[in-house]
Amino acid sequence: MNVQFSFQYSFWLILLCIAAGVFYAFVLYRKDSAFREINIWLRRLMFLFRALVVALIALFLLSPMIRSTTRQVEKPIVIIAQDNSGSILMNKDSAFYKKEYKEALQDFSKALASKYEVRTLKWGGKVSDGLDINFNEKETDMSGMLDETDNRFLNRNVGALVIGSDGIYNKGANPLYREGLLKVPNYTIALGDTTVQKDILINNVLYNKIAYLNNSFPLEIIVQAQQCNGNNVTLKVTEENTELFTRSIAVNNNRFTQKVPVYLEAKSKGMHHYKVTLSSVAGELTTANNTRDVFIEVADKKEKILLLASVSHPDIGAIRQAIENNENYELTFSNIPFTGKWSDFNAVIFYQLPSEEGTGSAETDAAMKQNIPRLFISGSQTSIPLFNRLNAGITINGSNKKINQVLPFAEENFSLFSVSSETLSGINQMPPMNSPFGDYKSSAANSVLLSQRIGSVNSGIPLWAFNETEGVRTAVITGEGFWRWRLYDFKEHGNFNVTNELMTKTIQYLLVKQNKSRFRIDAKNTYNENEEIIMTAEVFDENFELSDKAEVNIVITNAQKNNYPFAFTNTGKSYSLNAGFFATGNYRYKATAKLGSTVYTVEGGFIVIPVQVEQNETVANHQLLYMLSQKTGGKMFYPREFDKLKDELLNRNDLASVSYTQTKLEELINKKWLFFIILLLLAAEWFIRKRSGSY
Repeated sequence: MNVQFSFQYSFWLILLCIAAGVFYAFVLYRKDSAFREINIWLRRLMFLFRALVVALIALFLLSPMIRSTTRQVEKPIVIIAQDNSGSILMNKDSAFYKKEYKEALQDFSKALASKYEVRTLKWGGKVSDGLDINFNEKETDMSGMLDETDNRFLNRNVGALVIGSDGIYNKGANPLYREGLLKVPNYTIALGDTTVQKDILINNVLYNKIAYLNNSFPLEIIVQAQQCNGNNVTLKVTEENTELFTRSIAVNNNRFTQKVPVYLEAKSKGMHHYKVTLSSVAGELTTANNTRDVFIEVADKKEKILLLASVSHPDIGAIRQAIENNENYELTFSNIPFTGKWSDFNAVIFYQLPSEEGTGSAETDAAMKQNIPRLFISGSQTSIPLFNRLNAGITINGSNKKINQVLPFAEENFSLFSVSSETLSGINQMPPMNSPFGDYKSSAANSVLLSQRIGSVNSGIPLWAFNETEGVRTAVITGEGFWRWRLYDFKEHGNFNVTNELMTKTIQYLLVKQNKSRFRIDAKNTYNENEEIIMTAEVFDENFELSDKAEVNIVITNAQKNNYPFAFTNTGKSYSLNAGFFATGNYRYKATAKLGSTVYTVEGGFIVIPVQVEQNETVANHQLLYMLSQKTGGKMFYPREFDKLKDELLNRNDLASVSYTQTKLEELINKKWLFFIILLLLAAEWFIRKRSGSY
């Protein structure tokens, strides 16, 4: 380390500081008769200590800086990423992977550590550190693993990435088509077996997660068979040991696929568990993929939404797609004039109505008289004077002739309903909407989810707001351009999750009847077995304001009557619980909230469903691994070729250490050791004076 001092003022001022220290000490020790009896050498030592202390303190007034330069050497990093998914064991060499392979992988990691910095990862549906593998992951996301290594090791001295996998992925994108940020060679270890084994399986069951009471609903079962020509199998669908469907299937070739449509009746409300099974054949590789569990919720009826507009606009299609993504909703679109029955609908969306020509005024008036929950979306075609008469909670003193481009800003204190952190983060990145220019006035009853951000400034003007008047719920979006958000959502995330959640939660708010309960639990009805059970709770005091003074607990009970108690964590104005992972099955819960001397209770239930994608594909895809290695400048090896792979990496001369020089500039007064030096000098001076009897 190289250390240098620098000063903002003239060097002569340093001498002045030293002179000040000497002068102060001279006055103290030469003029006071109490020190004349002390030994002259002790007086000189005390004189020196006091002069140094005063000089140092005076020196701090000059703001001296200390510049330190350090040099660090970073060894090349080799990342070992091991596939920990269940498909690795779906072959005749499963015993080898459970023992010998794991030991060889550990030895390989230790051998590379002699020259490189070795970082180890295991992955399936998610990525975690270490090589304590047990091949129990329920999904395989290879592109997600590569994205994670990009995020973790970007701008680091990474030399190579070693991937142990069978090449099978069932989540995320094809890794061959991603453009990675880490431009390093990928060395692959080809696991699994490429031989097509004898196996019959249920490849997939296609179904809607929600059915409606007294209706029939379809299942489409895809049956596959490999090397099973000439066998007959039986397909069954059962519910609680009651057989609902059976069919005999004749396998007539070695690469057999057949789609079997099944229609069932929704006879009772609630969550229904159906089991789809195939009989096994002699000598097949595994029977784990001969069974599928299907969970379908039977509801009373769909909520009907009416969308009215007088103009053609891409927003209309985007809104329809976002709402129809939720199977609980049935959306009907109509142009103006509307001739249907208002009583047929649970909520209405007015898109840029009333318009400048007055179109839609009759419809908005009728909906308000019927007390139907409504969503108003304003834009360049909206009549501002007519809109202001609707008592929607927002009035605009302006004109639709002038348009502002406004960006969304998510308000942190919004509390009407919860929005996921991923959606909030995604919203803040969305492109601008077109909003009528003017002076906006917002009712005190409004709860604002999104405000208008103009440039980098949050204007506080509502962009997405909610209110309730006389028991009727209203939402207002003060801008057009939702279709741009939809396109951006897919471009950035590969799906429409952000815009779907935003629009679905808006419609949910309009449809939900006012909940007067002072204790509420927000939990999903269905969780995957590889998904943590996460719940949130809200408790309201007597003024119906959110309280953070409650004690919230819950007891979760499985079908075998085993109880699992948990306590919620206070997160400010709400409470949260992460109960971890649960085994598949049906669960009931009873939650209690104690606020003062009052105890509130909420009961409910959820189902944990199995994730069964790892059993669908049992033939390893070594071609994918080979192409991935070739694309990145690496090579493919087999599990018993660790020595060759080790030699390949250790003999690479281009994997070299990198040195970094770091310069740090800080004020000398921030150094703690200087404080202790001054303290030590003063303490030593005091000790000598005390021992000499001066006071």
